[in-house]
Amino acid sequence: MPENSRTVERMSEMTFKEERVVISGMSGLYPASKSIKDLADVLYNKKNPITSENQRWNYSHPEVVQYTGKLPELNKFDAQFFKVHYRLANNMDPMAKKVLEQTYQAIYDAGVSPEHLSGKNVGVYIGMSYSETEKACFYVADCRTGFGIAGCNKAMFANRISYWLNVKGPSLAVDEACCSSIAALEQAFFAISRGECEAAIVGAVNLCLHPQCLVHYGRIVNLCMDGKTKSFDRHADGCAKSEAINVLFLQKAKNALRIYAKIVHVKSGITMLLEGETGPRFGFDRDPKDTATFLKNFYEEAGVSPDVVEYVEAFGSGVLEADKSEIEAIDSVFCKNRKNPLAIGSVMSNIGNSDAASGISSITKVLLGYETGLLAGNLHYKTPRDDISAIRDGRVYVLDDHAPTKRNYAAVNSMSLTGINAHVLLKGHYKRKDPNRYKSSIPHLVAISGRQDSAVRTVIDDLKSRPIDPEELALLHNIHQTTISGHMGRGFVILDQDDEQNTVCLKERIEYFDDAIRPLWFVYSGMGSQWPTMGKQLMRIPIFAASIERCRRVLEPKGVNIVDILTSSDSTIFDNILHSFVGIAAVQIGLTDILKSLGIEPDKIIGHSVGELGCAYADGCLTTEEMILSAYSRGLVSVQTPFIQGSMAAVGIGYQEISKMCPPSIEVACHNSSQSSTVSGPAQDMKQFIAELVAKGIFAKEVPCSNIAYHSRYIAEAGPGLLKYLKEVIKTPRMRSDRWVSTSVPQHRWNEPSAKYSSAEYHTNNLLNPVLFEETANLIPSNAVLIEIAPHGLLQAILKRSLPSNCLNIALTRRGHPNNAVLLLEAIGNLYMEGFTPRLQELYPKVEFPVSTGTPMLSHLVEWVHSEKWPLPLFVSAHRITAASCKFVISLHDDESNIFYGNVIRGKILYPFAAALVAAWDTLAMTLQIPKNQMSVTFHNVKLYSQPILHEQRQLRLGVALHRGTGRFEIMSEHSKVATGFIIKTKVVNQCINEVDSDHKDMELNADDIYHLLKLRDYSYSVGKPHSRWIDDLFKITGIRYLQELLVLSLMYVVHFSGDFRSVHNGNSILNSFSIIWNDNWVTFIDGLLQVNALRQRHDGVSQPAEIRKLCIDVTEHRKHITKVDNKEIIPAKVLEKHETTKAGGVLLQGLLFQQLPPVILKGICLKSSKFIPRFNAKLDDVSAIHVFLQIVMENIDKDELNVLGILNDSGLVHPALAKITNEFNGISIHYKELSRKILITKKSEHLADADLVVVRGMTTDSCVCQIFFQELKRGIFILNIEDKVKSNDDRPDALYRVVSSIGKLQLLRWRPSEVHDIGAAVSVTRQSDIALLISTLNSLSPRSRLLVFTVYPPLEGFLDLIRRWRKENGFNNIYVIMGDHESHNLANLNLSINVSKNGAFGGYYYLPLKQEATKEDCELKLECSVTGNLNSLKWVQNSQSSTPGIEVKVHYAGLSKMDVSKALGESIVINSNVNCFGFDFSGVTRSGARVMGIAVNGSCKSTVRARTDLLWPIPDHWDFEEAATVPMAYLTAFYCLHFCVSSWLNKILKFYNIVPKSKRMLTSN
Repeated sequence: MPENSRTVERMSEMTFKEERVVISGMSGLYPASKSIKDLADVLYNKKNPITSENQRWNYSHPEVVQYTGKLPELNKFDAQFFKVHYRLANNMDPMAKKVLEQTYQAIYDAGVSPEHLSGKNVGVYIGMSYSETEKACFYVADCRTGFGIAGCNKAMFANRISYWLNVKGPSLAVDEACCSSIAALEQAFFAISRGECEAAIVGAVNLCLHPQCLVHYGRIVNLCMDGKTKSFDRHADGCAKSEAINVLFLQKAKNALRIYAKIVHVKSGITMLLEGETGPRFGFDRDPKDTATFLKNFYEEAGVSPDVVEYVEAFGSGVLEADKSEIEAIDSVFCKNRKNPLAIGSVMSNIGNSDAASGISSITKVLLGYETGLLAGNLHYKTPRDDISAIRDGRVYVLDDHAPTKRNYAAVNSMSLTGINAHVLLKGHYKRKDPNRYKSSIPHLVAISGRQDSAVRTVIDDLKSRPIDPEELALLHNIHQTTISGHMGRGFVILDQDDEQNTVCLKERIEYFDDAIRPLWFVYSGMGSQWPTMGKQLMRIPIFAASIERCRRVLEPKGVNIVDILTSSDSTIFDNILHSFVGIAAVQIGLTDILKSLGIEPDKIIGHSVGELGCAYADGCLTTEEMILSAYSRGLVSVQTPFIQGSMAAVGIGYQEISKMCPPSIEVACHNSSQSSTVSGPAQDMKQFIAELVAKGIFAKEVPCSNIAYHSRYIAEAGPGLLKYLKEVIKTPRMRSDRWVSTSVPQHRWNEPSAKYSSAEYHTNNLLNPVLFEETANLIPSNAVLIEIAPHGLLQAILKRSLPSNCLNIALTRRGHPNNAVLLLEAIGNLYMEGFTPRLQELYPKVEFPVSTGTPMLSHLVEWVHSEKWPLPLFVSAHRITAASCKFVISLHDDESNIFYGNVIRGKILYPFAAALVAAWDTLAMTLQIPKNQMSVTFHNVKLYSQPILHEQRQLRLGVALHRGTGRFEIMSEHSKVATGFIIKTKVVNQCINEVDSDHKDMELNADDIYHLLKLRDYSYSVGKPHSRWIDDLFKITGIRYLQELLVLSLMYVVHFSGDFRSVHNGNSILNSFSIIWNDNWVTFIDGLLQVNALRQRHDGVSQPAEIRKLCIDVTEHRKHITKVDNKEIIPAKVLEKHETTKAGGVLLQGLLFQQLPPVILKGICLKSSKFIPRFNAKLDDVSAIHVFLQIVMENIDKDELNVLGILNDSGLVHPALAKITNEFNGISIHYKELSRKILITKKSEHLADADLVVVRGMTTDSCVCQIFFQELKRGIFILNIEDKVKSNDDRPDALYRVVSSIGKLQLLRWRPSEVHDIGAAVSVTRQSDIALLISTLNSLSPRSRLLVFTVYPPLEGFLDLIRRWRKENGFNNIYVIMGDHESHNLANLNLSINVSKNGAFGGYYYLPLKQEATKEDCELKLECSVTGNLNSLKWVQNSQSSTPGIEVKVHYAGLSKMDVSKALGESIVINSNVNCFGFDFSGVTRSGARVMGIAVNGSCKSTVRARTDLLWPIPDHWDFEEAATVPMAYLTAFYCLHFCVSSWLNKILKFYNIVPKSKRMLTSN
């Protein structure tokens, strides 16, 4: 064959190999295994991870096996890393969460960063089958977040991975039951082969969270009950159900950094299921011929003979028939021409059947065999089968122990329950590992990032624990050469080996990383950084050595040995200034080349003196040759030019200070910083100047400069020579980039042509002029990272002192350091810690990928942030009841319910709250199937709404709904809510219940006393007369103020407790200790606790429980506290007011809140209207005038109570309506007393002191009364004066009183008003924003000044309430509000707080009693709709007396039907004229008093109807009016249907029989 043809063939074969699809990464979760490494431990140490421990359910069912394989930590997920928000994570399938984590680990294992895949054509293929979570997260009603689809949709398993990685290839989920994972692998393999994608992620998931899955599965396939899958064993009895989540990363061979195996061919397809008696037999049993045909076709397509396959990883289901058929098919395909027996095995024997993930599980076992060189043996294979000829004859043998592999072809066979067969052909990849191949001359720097610092430490600790593997480090270098989003921990480690080849850690640093981006500055220092052997250790770095070699080739013709200069230990080598220049430049070239090769690029570059040559090199303006020759030229001209004997010194003050102190012969050569500078001049002058500075306490020190005064006028002679040399070197000047900031040209000249280019002139200027480092360094940002590039970090002290503390200064080298190579590595590591990503692999010998076989796996090194637990849809119990509902039917006639007769509130028998709570307790007990008396419970967060009414003739139906999961209950009475809250079963409650004192000696109140007190609180109880000696104290305790009023209230039958509900036996006088009667009834006992707490309420009416924070009931503890007193079983109770707790026996009641029901109002309702009343000359009667005056007084006294004192004249009169009027004001307490004029004169001070309003007749003419008022009345008190004859306002001087309002013969006076204060300020309030101005004005007002507030009428909402509160609480009595037009009034004499101006007069809006017209007794009312279709137009109108004959009935109840509603809405057609007549049936009373019900043809919604006698019936005694009104229409409807309709139908039948011939009647009727 010609040589060209061979070359083409070899290239074609190489291309084919590079294009092959390979597996480059793997990861997985397996039973009792968190990683592939753990799985290897299970396989090779022959552990059985299938156990009955830590089951996910408690399910006693004969078909549910108790041995399963379980994945660890399913409730953990690193949601933040994968950008999954909280609500979605709560609704995500745990399989979707875990496959995300395993995907990252598989990519990591391949040595690839997720950032490498972003935007690339990478496919994602996930194999899966059923998901129990889908039902829990997607279909349940509780899932209201809307994330059920996104969290549990099968397609999202793959789509979520594609979204997170930002990959653009195919993304799909594949479901082929147990063959799903291989079907997904098939899709990925052909997609890469066809060029549809360049790489692929292939995953598989399977979890078993619900025992019902085992029931269904076990009815198709045998499941072993002992957890041992005995694949191919004679005693096989089925497989064990297991779980797995695993991922493979597929690439083309040319792109793979690691190769576990090559994929030769993959195929899946349907085969015929065996037929059973009732149809197809689902399972793993196959016809061997069908399976053999499938396998033969597979190998024909692959182009590989089955004979070369050394190992078959069979399915091995552990089902006798299925194992036999599988081996027979394998035998017929693989063993025809085979010389050696075929080895088979099944990972199912090791880890169980993982269903959809079983295919990748089998492949993973083979890959571990390739990697370790040993194929793992089967578990539980003890008795070979003699009924299979292939095994019996030795053509096939089952690996029962680990066996070596040649890493050749291996096959993986799989089957599904649904008839799918799948097959994979793999070829091993073997590359021998040579430990000496990648030896490094420097220690290994490894930079790692992770989710947190502990994740970084995990990797670093693992690396330190083993010999250094350069290929493993190369994979890590490749992963971490990019920033991985979400990694909040960073670290680096420098590893080396000692003489015994043990790994040694030279440096380690791990810290939190905030992912902040910081600007990077390169700083090149100049003369003074040189030192002997400064490059010796750096020469060990290949990049640095290569740079020095380039310099050597350039300088060697000049007679300069740069290697010797850098490595020599001769301390005098730098006495030659030329050596210093070229040495510094060479080191800077080498260090810059290292940083460039690592990918470290600066944002800015700055140089000091000759360091600007380094800037030019880093900026690309000079090549290596140009830079080293420029430095050589600078040194050469320094040697050749005859300079004066010069000197340079570093000074510890800045340029601004030192420039004023320098003598004329000395110049400032370098502006280093505000605290440092360098001076230059003649040696003798410099010596004297240094001494002067030291004497002044200023730091000054001479620096080596070879007696040359650089950067001063003394070296001007070197300029022409240097320019000449540099022009020979820099022949083509290059423009400086914006990165390079100049220190030799002032900033204002940077845009000049001479400063824009890196030219000979620029660098000559650098030598001759001062260094402006301080001025340029001011441009460095406060968060910059600065790398000093020089043989020594000369500028570190200057930089640290002059730059902000946030700046980070990193020196790559240090003078005298024993190993500057390690120091350089540490500096690079510190750069990584600041967010930079150096390509560390460039420092070391290049690793030839793929890495060798045996290179450690990486997936197990990944650590996640699993600090948060996420919900799992786990099965709790076989008899779990998530919710329970119970209907309670209560009838007062039942023996167990007749006790409720004793619970009467305001005339109605009520179902108590205590009974409702016990009903919830009963429901929980029935749900748990535990007797209530044996189950302690705790109620919490109980809300009490209403107590249903119990009727004599009607049952109460109570519904209790209970949610078992949360314990929430809801109690409903028809559509009314009774109570809600939470109840849980508790084992021990009495831990929080201390002993309650049971001493009954100090119980001063007996039951009669207690229930009489409750009677005074709007409660009325039969029997009992209290011990009078305790009454006064108890009034004080309970806050009852008005005994007379309460005694009147006690006459009403409002609340009545009797029988068992009188459960409080006795109590003490301070109402914190009681005895509760125990009748073996929890309802009455709990109600008794509520009664004693109601008794303690400071309220004059009924206190109804509204909320209970916690109620603990310990049934065991409760009975320990029962004692007998007076032949009754009682339990002591204690009320702890400070802790809001009531304790009694085993009951602990906490946080009981009441709502206060208003007391029963005995007086009638008084209707009033609001009108504007002027202060003077209003036309009102006396009653209305008194109403106005009382309201004026209440506006101005700033109190909640008004004390009115009426002075009776000698005739015993004040005003006849006054006492009645004071009772007509709701919401304020008006206390009215009357006093005779005679008693006033004798006992004046006793009665006038507390009066707010004094009512008197004829005061203007009664000098005696005026004199008493002058002596006893306080200033500002109001007086209502009634004059029989209206007098002028001048009867008495203004100093005694002022008339504030006068209506008819009634005057309202202000007695001796306080002197009028000046108007201090006036504020206009027309909108809410003006309130702030009002407040500030009020705060700045002097105490004796008035504030006038002008506003509109009606005022802003709540404004007047605000004013009243200020006057009342803060004492701001000088505020006067004027509403409306005020321009026409004199405001200086205002003396009332609220003033309304209308029609030119001051007044106010006040409530006056309505004049009610007497209604005619013969007036009748009826309901009418004035506008058809508008329900708002329904109203009662007067109806004339009807002349229709019939019996007159006064209607109590009228029934409305749907027809009435339709009529009012205009939806029904009204045939007769009764459009405005509503209702048909009614109930009421006749004139004779008979209780009747009936039908009113002309409408029943009337006050009176006239009913026909044939449509009127008496009401049974046991019916009430409401019940009776629902009967007549229903009765007539039923009567009509039964009588008229049936009669009509019978008549039709008779006619039909008379017409139809007899011969056809039977047929037709059928």
